[in-house]
Amino acid sequence: MLIGERIRRVQQRLSQRGLTMLELVLAMGLLFVSAGGVMTILVAGAGYPRRTQYVVVRDALAKIKLDELISASAAPLDPPTYVPVTANPDYEVKVEQTPSSWDPKDIWVTVSVRGPIPLQVESKISGMVVTSVGSSLFFTTYHCDSCHTVGTGPNGLGPNLNGSALAKGLAARNAALGGGFTLDQYIDESVRNPNAYRVIDPTTGSPYATSMTAYPLPADMPAADVQAISTYLQSL
Repeated sequence: MLIGERIRRVQQRLSQRGLTMLELVLAMGLLFVSAGGVMTILVAGAGYPRRTQYVVVRDALAKIKLDELISASAAPLDPPTYVPVTANPDYEVKVEQTPSSWDPKDIWVTVSVRGPIPLQVESKISGMVVTSVGSSLFFTTYHCDSCHTVGTGPNGLGPNLNGSALAKGLAARNAALGGGFTLDQYIDESVRNPNAYRVIDPTTGSPYATSMTAYPLPADMPAADVQAISTYLQSL
């Protein structure tokens, strides 16, 4: 029964006859209890959409991170402890990994996201990262990730090397130097002679200032390794 209806009935009774002090106290107590119950429901209900929004954000951030790890096809470099999410520091992310039981080269990863700070509630999602020869060479053997990012990551000391970034670099290289290179040829040239064409840094409008280490001879980086890295990068 609505509070207003209860008040109206009490007023009717008051107008019909005089109430004893006990009846008046009981009537007022009933009104206060009813009002308190309604307020509790309103407060709890008001918090429900916000809590639901937190769950949606956590789930989305965890899914985005897992997709990045899977698309990279390489062992995650993230620490197994909570760190702020770069795009949304109100939330924290943690990546845990274990080798696959059926193929040690593949990795089972679990992404956990908690927040918003100071909340400790977590959302978790797991998936398999299937590593490739090219990704292993890129990240582990030659440590290309010390200067380059891949996937959706930002530029580092050198440009991002995902598929779209490479396509733009190739188009700019062919426009500047000619030759009609393919992506494989462009990547091979960048490995053997990185100063032949230096990509423009979009933040400065000038070529990247840091020159990468060159691998001019097959003895420095075998042609098969260059091709494997090229295939991996073009898959991103």
